[in-house]
This record gives sequence, structure tokens and C-alpha cells, in this order.
Amino acid sequence: MTIESVNTVEVGDTIRFKTKAIHDNVYWSGKVTGICGYDIARQFAGANLDIYYQDVMHQDSSIGPIENAKFIILKAVQDDAVTKTVVFATDWIDTSTFEHVDVVGHIDIRVYNITSAKARDIVNLIQAQYPDYVAQIVEK
Repeated sequence: MTIESVNTVEVGDTIRFKTKAIHDNVYWSGKVTGICGYDIARQFAGANLDIYYQDVMHQDSSIGPIENAKFIILKAVQDDAVTKTVVFATDWIDTSTFEHVDVVGHIDIRVYNITSAKARDIVNLIQAQYPDYVAQIVEK
């Protein structure tokens, strides 16, 4: 399921995206636990919120004042286990990378008529394209 706009996100949605911040290359992924205004967002993120805003402004000077922004509180998942709460304004999200994620434990992919070397190549390609996901060869 694809969300056409980051502005349609609701609490409970699982999302994945990159931000516009020039110093943040992370593909953020996690569950939306709240949607709020600046005052509440600042309680979660502290002064880092204002610093991050300045970083985004270097990339996109058309975003509005931070005090008027709508914020998403995200319980972000990193390395398949570590979670932390992060806060981003919806205007800070690179919409070309934004997606709604239907999370499943794992998906098996079968490739027929392939050598072991080519199978490793495929796993390497998946890991290069999607570095936040774990891909591996499962022996029979």
C-alpha cells in the first residue's frame, strides 16, 4: 500500500523514508506513535530539533517556520532490534523516498536454475540496494 502524501500518515502506520537533511543519510523506518506540533516535538527532541531544522533548511529553504510544522513521532527500528524515538517534521521528509510499509517477519524469494555464485551476487545486490534489510541465502 502506498501513501500518496506524508500528510496522510496516521498513528500506528509503519513508514520508511529519508529526510532532506544534508547530513542524514539514514533510511528511517518505524511505527508512528504520535503526531504533534512544535511544543510537544521539542519535548521529545530538545534543542536537536532546531539544529536538524537548520540542516534541512540548507537543502530546502522553502519549508515554513519550525513553530508551524506538523511533526511525526516515530519509534524507529535500527538493526532489526534496536529502537529509539525520533521526531521529524513532515516537511523534512523527502517524499520521493517515502513509503508505507506492511511489515512481515520475512519473505522467502526463490530463484531457480542458478549457481551458488550467482545466488551470492543476488544477495549482494539486494543488500546494496536496500542496506537496512537483511538478505541471506537459506540452505535447504
